[in-house]
Amino acid sequence: MAHEWKSIEGLPGDSLSDGELGYLSQIWDDVRREAENTEKIATLMDRLKREWSIETGFIEGIYTLDVGTTQTLIERGFQVDLIQRDATNLAPELLLQILNDQEDALEMVFAHVKAERPLTVGFIKDVHAALVKSQETYKAKDSLGNAVERPLEAGKFKTLPNNVIEPSGQEFYYCPPVHVDAEMDRLVAMYCEAQERPPEEVAAWLHHRFVLIHPFPDGNGRVARCLASMVFAKHGLFPVTIRRGEERGRYIDCLKSADAGNLRPLIDLFVEVQRDAIMQASRIAGEL
Repeated sequence: MAHEWKSIEGLPGDSLSDGELGYLSQIWDDVRREAENTEKIATLMDRLKREWSIETGFIEGIYTLDVGTTQTLIERGFQVDLIQRDATNLAPELLLQILNDQEDALEMVFAHVKAERPLTVGFIKDVHAALVKSQETYKAKDSLGNAVERPLEAGKFKTLPNNVIEPSGQEFYYCPPVHVDAEMDRLVAMYCEAQERPPEEVAAWLHHRFVLIHPFPDGNGRVARCLASMVFAKHGLFPVTIRRGEERGRYIDCLKSADAGNLRPLIDLFVEVQRDAIMQASRIAGEL
């Protein structure tokens, strides 16, 4: 049976969090206030942002990049001379442009949070435009099911359906283009109403509901991970990095569970991502 589209729903009334992240966040707040190695913590954050910028495109299949080069770029920064031609399927110069675009989009999100600006549909469009700045086309299928390349307009909502065929052969229907504007307005309004809920719940909900709308022709997963990272940044936490391999597979399974009405697996995954970053930052601060 196909997954039919329906209008997005808000968070359920009962809490879905077990409180672990609240406890960890308090530990991190205390450590950060007393930390002596603030420069090392800032360096860690830069590395985490670069890792996010690499993995967010890698898991979408936008490019390939070997593990060794990935680690070098995370540690030393995005430099074209660090990318060997056989380390990726793209020209190193193009890969570097894409990575810089993705890092710029994430920096835009953190700057937005720092300035205490509200989430708006316009800002979401701006994030998309930054993410796909160097992407001129996207892969799609025509009415006969043939693979085609279509122009990608940065920051513009879709005008054609972008439903997908799942491995099972069933079609997954996203929001029809005619309803995208109204659904995005609802998404932002419901997000604003959910500010008192734990960040892990809000991040998982916002990410999933945005993906259900799938408002852009391409780049929706990358924007969704930006939005989830925004929620955690508001609480002094870290980007939501989903890594290649087993974690990507688990992430997809979590999204499928959310499609079926269960957000808890995605919440748990986001908590694990934050827990790992908090423990790493706390060790660097010399407190753990």
